[in-house]
Amino acid sequence: MNYFLTTLIVPWMLQPTQYLQNRHLLDSGGITKPPLTPKNYNRWPWVASAQISNNGKYNGYIFSSGNENERILKLSSKTNQWRLQSSISSSYAFSYNSKKAVWINSHDSLCLSTLGEKSIIYISNVSSFKINGIYVCATSKIPTNRSILINMQTSKISTFLAKNIFLLHHEHKSEILLYKKNGTQNSLIITDVNKKKQKKIWEGTEMNNITLDSKEEQLCFLSGAAQNQIWYFKSTMDSAIQIKLSIDDSAKHLRIEKFNSHGNYLFAKLIEQKKNLKDLNKTSVNVWHYSDNEMETPSLSTNKIIISTIAIRLSDKKIVRIDDKSSRLFTPILEDSIILIRTQHNPTSGDEVRWNESGNYSWYLKFLNEENVLKLNNITQNTIVEISPMGKYIVYFNTAAHQYFAYEVSSGIERNITININEKWEKNPNTDSYGRYIGGWEENDERVLIYGQRDIWKIDPTRKNAPINLTNGYGTKHNIIFFLSLAEYSNRPLLRNESLILSAFNVNTKYNGFFKKRLQKNGDPELLTMGPYLYDITDNPYIPSNASFSPIKALHSKEYIIRRMSAKEAPNYFVTTDFKLFKRISDQHPEKEFIWYTTELHSWISLDRKRLCGILYKPENFDSSKKYPIIINHYEKKTDCLNAYITPKALEGGCGINIPYYVSNGYLIFCPDIYYNIGDPMQGAYDAIISAVHYAAGLQFIDQTKVGIQGCSWGAIQTNYLIAHSNLFAAACSTSGIANWISGYNTLNGFGGSMQGMFESGQFRVGGTLWDKPDIYIKNSAVINANEIKTPLLLMHTRNDALCNIQNIMELFVALRKLGKKTWMLIYKGNHGLVGDDEIDFSKKMKQFFDYYLQNGSAPEWMSNTLE
Repeated sequence: MNYFLTTLIVPWMLQPTQYLQNRHLLDSGGITKPPLTPKNYNRWPWVASAQISNNGKYNGYIFSSGNENERILKLSSKTNQWRLQSSISSSYAFSYNSKKAVWINSHDSLCLSTLGEKSIIYISNVSSFKINGIYVCATSKIPTNRSILINMQTSKISTFLAKNIFLLHHEHKSEILLYKKNGTQNSLIITDVNKKKQKKIWEGTEMNNITLDSKEEQLCFLSGAAQNQIWYFKSTMDSAIQIKLSIDDSAKHLRIEKFNSHGNYLFAKLIEQKKNLKDLNKTSVNVWHYSDNEMETPSLSTNKIIISTIAIRLSDKKIVRIDDKSSRLFTPILEDSIILIRTQHNPTSGDEVRWNESGNYSWYLKFLNEENVLKLNNITQNTIVEISPMGKYIVYFNTAAHQYFAYEVSSGIERNITININEKWEKNPNTDSYGRYIGGWEENDERVLIYGQRDIWKIDPTRKNAPINLTNGYGTKHNIIFFLSLAEYSNRPLLRNESLILSAFNVNTKYNGFFKKRLQKNGDPELLTMGPYLYDITDNPYIPSNASFSPIKALHSKEYIIRRMSAKEAPNYFVTTDFKLFKRISDQHPEKEFIWYTTELHSWISLDRKRLCGILYKPENFDSSKKYPIIINHYEKKTDCLNAYITPKALEGGCGINIPYYVSNGYLIFCPDIYYNIGDPMQGAYDAIISAVHYAAGLQFIDQTKVGIQGCSWGAIQTNYLIAHSNLFAAACSTSGIANWISGYNTLNGFGGSMQGMFESGQFRVGGTLWDKPDIYIKNSAVINANEIKTPLLLMHTRNDALCNIQNIMELFVALRKLGKKTWMLIYKGNHGLVGDDEIDFSKKMKQFFDYYLQNGSAPEWMSNTLE
């Protein structure tokens, strides 16, 4: 469809309508409810940091009134017969045996509580703690060289003149490791708490990076002025020994990573800073070359950090080189004596990997007990690659064949494991598919779980057994997307007959909930709960990252904590055993004190004949007999957030309007979904949003003369385009966007990389270069049609925007200024979004701007000079 100018009603030519702001609402108890104000932002209560004891009988969470200095720890029993609350400064923890809880209160006192009892032991002046078996190890705040050891079984408290304490094989013995610091002298001393015997195992001037193995029988640390000496100690030794490195390696900075799972290798990083040879020129010239592997940043100071990995075989202290340059390493969950390595021949920006051959990926397998590495020739550019927990298989998605393959490590045989499955595996937002690709593995690497568009497949990597649709096609039949719900499923093998908790999201209704499915049982998954809530919507890119919450399971029982929210209900924690009945453990409802919002899912036909959906946000005191101003707020897809709870704040994402605040103060907000076609992206935005405005204008309670639009980042880019190709809007606000795709294509981002890939195959969705598709770059550039813009426009940008260069949007402002268009531009410090006082200031100014044009408010001083 060709784009064209659309005029519904010329807003500024009609008689203004008066709008009543700050209307109050009487709740059911007859109490007046006020609208939200900026003063409410920093005093909005929230709950966080839920935990459950290993036996499932106790739970806790942290409550905040909105002020970071007012945080309350709330502990309770499953039956609610026991409750305890205390101020808290940071984190808290339950003991492994589920008998104690430990935290530091706001007065810097360590608190040790016996669960189910009222008594609390206080130890003053503590800065940090950790639980290790039956012990609590704490570090003193004053004096700084004092450490405390508490036996939670006996309540015995021991104090040591040491900077830190580490427990050694605590389940069997009473030995601890003391790290003492006296001026420039450091020492490590092993102390037997019961026998009061001490043994110094090391002494020197500098040390850090103390690392213990999983059994707490071995440790390593760094020393030396350059922190490039590795020292090693084992419980059977009298003192620590230095592990000798080559002369070349000893000149590099070191960082100890971890012991491997078997405790026979130590992983470490070698970090080297190399000066750019171009920096050594005596002149100020910086030479760029067409065959450079990567773009040089404008700065002449571009020293490069080279990181490589080594493994030290502890039996003979032999150094095993894993890689010689910066690479990504992937180790199996259970068997980390085999390593999957992804390297680039030359480090290259991710946007250039498709065409810059010097940045091609190579994949290798490294066995720690062998000298050579094995190159995996068929994986090449494929980035969806995973090594199984036991290290038996490498599973990857072949983008050319559109199929999954499994490489068997022991035999070198490679198999297409999805060839006979009728499923589209690629994720595509236009088909409402998203998220991760590989869900988990059965024990002994026998099956891999792979996500399709809606359902989950269980597949044998050897192809000896036919693939099984674990969810039996239920997801496809009912348009429900399934994911494994518990976070632990990604961190351990799945038991063969385990009952899995699945998160479920209905694409049509936007309901969210849980199902259950046994791995070895055929048939449909069992529905546990579904409703107009948001619990856990895994990996949905359109759901705010803090909105989804993966259920927490008690280690030794089938007790779970879930978090539930809805558009009209703040996030709160519940406990459950079956995901059918939920018992509330937190009860915060700050929204009940103010005029809040409601959500409705609306549907209409777009200009290109697609059925679209959008969320209409209305105040809870909505009056259908009145006419309301409306703001279109858009990005890509927003309807999946139908049941999300939006916290009042100055701005969303540092540059977008906060919906609760605007709705509480007399606006309606409409958020339409947008579907894009590769090669003509802004046409999709036009078809969706213009049709959304037509649809909204047909609602009897909408004032057609008071339609605004606001977009941030990609939403701002679309806003710029829309006001250049329509006259539907009475006011527009565009923040942190661009308006010239032609000049934007060949610019550098703030990280020194080219923006070309972003336009060709990234969010801009052009599908070709500026030379392949010049007409698309021209068409999508709002600045080309600046002379057609009639909508009053407020622009906001930050000086150091690394994604959307300020000079690009300045082109639009300069053009509109020359054309005499009503345009204001607010420039702040920062990068792409605002924080702190700047965030509050812009939030205020944006509201004043919309109030003037959409609610007939008075012009603020910063606008009035030019308006006169």
